[in-house]
Amino acid sequence: MTAAIRYNRNGLFDRLIANRMLLTWVTTLSLTGVYLTYAHAMRFVIQDKIVRQEFPEEVFQSPEYASTNNEQAKTYLPEIPWAADARYQFKDENVYIYTERWQQEEEKRAARLKPFAMLMFDPKKGDSEKPFALMSEEALIRFEQPFGIKQTDPGRMIAGSLEGFVKITGPNGLIIYGRNFFYDESSMNIWSDSEVRFAYEEHRGRARGIEMKLIPSTEKPKALKPAAEGIREIVLRRDVYMELALKKEKQTGSREHARFAKVKSAGSFTFNLETNQGTFHKDVRVYHPTSPQHADTLDCDQLQLQFVRKVDPADQQSADDEKPGHGSGKLQFQELVATGENVTLVSQENQFSGRMTRLSYNEATKTIVLSDERSVEIYQQLSLLKCPRITIHQDEEGRVETVLCEGAGKVDYVDPATGQLTIAAHWAKLMKKSRDPETQLDLVELEQQCYVKQPAEKFALAAQQIRLWLKGDLGSLKQKELLTQHQQQSAEKTAHKIDPHKMVATRNVAIYSPQLRGKTQRLEVWFAEVTAPESAPNSPVGDSVAPQKSSVKQAAFAVEDSATNSREGRVLLSAEKEPEPVMVVADLIKLRMSKDETGKAEVSEVWTEGNVSVEQLHEAQQQPMHITGNQLHIQNKGTNDQILHVMGSPAKINGGGSQIEGDDIYLYRLANRAEVQGKGLLLLPVRGGKKSAAGLLSGAEGITQERGLVGKPEEQTNDQDNLLEIHWEQEMVFDGLTANFFGKVRTNMGDNRLRCQEMEVVLSDRVSFTEKQSKDQKPTVHFITCRDGVEVESNEYLENRLIGIRRASFWQMNVDQKTGNAEARGPGWLILWRRENPQKSHAESRVSQANQPQKTDTDNWNYTRIDFNGKMTGNVSQRSTTFDDRVQITYGGVKRPLDTINPDQLPPNAGWMRSNSLKLIQHEIEGQKKKYISMLAKGNAELEGNALVKNKKAPSNQSFIARADTISYDQSKDLYMMRSFGNRKATIRRYSRTGKTSTTPSEAQQIEFAPSYDRVTLHGVTGIQGLP
Repeated sequence: MTAAIRYNRNGLFDRLIANRMLLTWVTTLSLTGVYLTYAHAMRFVIQDKIVRQEFPEEVFQSPEYASTNNEQAKTYLPEIPWAADARYQFKDENVYIYTERWQQEEEKRAARLKPFAMLMFDPKKGDSEKPFALMSEEALIRFEQPFGIKQTDPGRMIAGSLEGFVKITGPNGLIIYGRNFFYDESSMNIWSDSEVRFAYEEHRGRARGIEMKLIPSTEKPKALKPAAEGIREIVLRRDVYMELALKKEKQTGSREHARFAKVKSAGSFTFNLETNQGTFHKDVRVYHPTSPQHADTLDCDQLQLQFVRKVDPADQQSADDEKPGHGSGKLQFQELVATGENVTLVSQENQFSGRMTRLSYNEATKTIVLSDERSVEIYQQLSLLKCPRITIHQDEEGRVETVLCEGAGKVDYVDPATGQLTIAAHWAKLMKKSRDPETQLDLVELEQQCYVKQPAEKFALAAQQIRLWLKGDLGSLKQKELLTQHQQQSAEKTAHKIDPHKMVATRNVAIYSPQLRGKTQRLEVWFAEVTAPESAPNSPVGDSVAPQKSSVKQAAFAVEDSATNSREGRVLLSAEKEPEPVMVVADLIKLRMSKDETGKAEVSEVWTEGNVSVEQLHEAQQQPMHITGNQLHIQNKGTNDQILHVMGSPAKINGGGSQIEGDDIYLYRLANRAEVQGKGLLLLPVRGGKKSAAGLLSGAEGITQERGLVGKPEEQTNDQDNLLEIHWEQEMVFDGLTANFFGKVRTNMGDNRLRCQEMEVVLSDRVSFTEKQSKDQKPTVHFITCRDGVEVESNEYLENRLIGIRRASFWQMNVDQKTGNAEARGPGWLILWRRENPQKSHAESRVSQANQPQKTDTDNWNYTRIDFNGKMTGNVSQRSTTFDDRVQITYGGVKRPLDTINPDQLPPNAGWMRSNSLKLIQHEIEGQKKKYISMLAKGNAELEGNALVKNKKAPSNQSFIARADTISYDQSKDLYMMRSFGNRKATIRRYSRTGKTSTTPSEAQQIEFAPSYDRVTLHGVTGIQGLP
């Protein structure tokens, strides 16, 4: 809108001020000429060249200069032929006076000359310039004393008049018409109540009545001179009308023609020769045609023009000696001031209008000031600017340099083509428009409580200071017409085009748009035509640099944008869906704006620094996306196609209950992919409870978990929610369905922990970074793959009481939630600690054993360790686990959890088993909560252990060693079964704990052994030996 107040080479001020001295100069010169003519005429009438007597009727001419008088009259007074043959002709240096008769009146105190004419030459220019000529029907001069033959000194002139029709001509086409001019010494005025018309060069005008206020003489007048030293003020009394010729325009095939600016007022025009100030009063109107169809107008109650006299250096000394009212030198325009209750400035060509109470223009400073205590209102086309004070500074060429709007104001810019409000701005202190010396672009600055909005774009901005760089210009109506005649198609694209280039807002900045909401202390915006910039703006807007991507190699399985139809590819979105807005809070926000194919502005890139917080405003989602960090870079490539780069210590992305942490995070919304370079953390809510979480992570659900010991049956369902927690040190890539982690990966889910170097987690349902997700929409962990140094830890609690611990180590582990299969590759080991009586609470134990010697419960733990070198496979649903390649299981009781058993030094009720493979199966007892396990060892199976024999009167411990092709164990029967095939035999050897005595080995194809009862059953016996 600031461009609405701009320089126009054909504008009203430019053309009017170019002739700014005209009115005052013409009026002053003309009326001063009347006075001088009058004064000279009176002086020469009574000087010695005229015989002081009652003149006879015959013609009287002085022979010395009569011929010269005649020639001058013929040359310069051709319209009054009588002057050349006037009966009375007088000459005094450069003044010539003509009259046909004269007579005394008023008791010889006055003389009447009838008719009257006078020529007055410039004493410096002589005959080289046309003289001033004064003509009237008659002239009357009144003296201080009577005069006649005896009274030769009548004193000074005290009154006089030029009566009837009066005409004054002069150089440069000066013409003045009037009637009945009067002079009176008592009022020190020269006046006329009749209409006055005047012209100078091609300028002309008229007024009703004229008055010249004289300066009284400070010294007593001498001879016949009037008691006045000069003219103080000239007044055109009312109905003033002037036509000022402006710059001439050359028309094709014809001579040059001048255009006129018309000035009229219902009141007076006053020019003060002491202050060189001219003023129009009452209903002043300036009308200036700019074309045959258009004009500029100024309406006011009072128009004041201030001039200064420009004296030639050669005449400086004489100018210093002049008295007030006798100023010499050319008048030079200095200032114009228009005031009134409703000062109106209109430019039809520029479709511009303004309303104010005061308008001023200073020629020296090239400054225009518009002011109104209420508010100056400036309209251009349909746009509006309102402000109490507007100051415009121009350069020497008349071009606008700065526009300053002081006080609370606003701008409403309306598109002329549609009539719709395109941009509105408000401010409380000032708005300034200037030329930026660095970019040579227009710079608009707003200060204090600034507010800018674009209704069509649904954009708004508030700040304490806003600076906006603009490029382009508003074309005038005339330019628009020319364009539509010759370049109509191009004009439709470029007319009225003012494009923003850059914007900077500071202090308490708030921004609102359909795509972006933000709060910051500094906002920087670049406006460009490109839709997908690749780098930060090429401008010194801060010390920050564009973030560099980590040198860590990208994962080979990262989702590519091209996979649009695959389940692992982009999220498919409906074209009708509007992008969700983003709330950005940071110390510094930088934006790049561009236009799409339809011309609609959109945010193409965002940079933020310092305390960054970004939130995706999903209306129907309780936990929308929320990003925090130290720096953020967003690239917007289209609807829901954004790339986010977050940096922090750490940076965080939260959404839908999930969280991603890291120092360097990338989020590809359309590809639905998140990447973290360096260490980080993923928190992901999953559904599935212990069955799909803890058991899967440990890979030993079928061995250790007892359904009745881990809580209520409903807590075991797949609808239980858990939070998957995964840490890593190098890199993470997550496409919403598959997450890959690298470098010292560790994960927690409830009381389960897992560590490895690489991990891949596949979910049952995709997590979307763009779509709204309901509260109940949670995926389950479908598949987990861990590689390189896999370590598992899991704890199990019952009513906050530890009842089980699991530890495991593998080379690789795979868990399939859908099928229930779990697989681990060795070498590896698995250690289990389980409380023998997990259902007994501490309170029950204290009550039942109150009268017995106190015993700790640290000796109620069962210990199991399984080592293998091949692989471990199992199935959660089938509750079975198989170990391959040099398998060894060690088991027994320990006093405290985390205590271990040395297989080479077995304690009581402990043992170990070795084989090529081992299979464990968990069984349920129908109608009971308790479970039991069975084991099957195959290939070079070995067994060693000791047990308490219960069927003897005095229970004793017994050790045993067995070998076979296969060894199985049934916990419900406490029964081992050894089998061999072919010619090979199964063997068993038992030892007495008391005497350390061993029996001869028993051999058979199949051996059944119940250690608790010391019972051995042989099938296919080849040899047997009992204990002594």
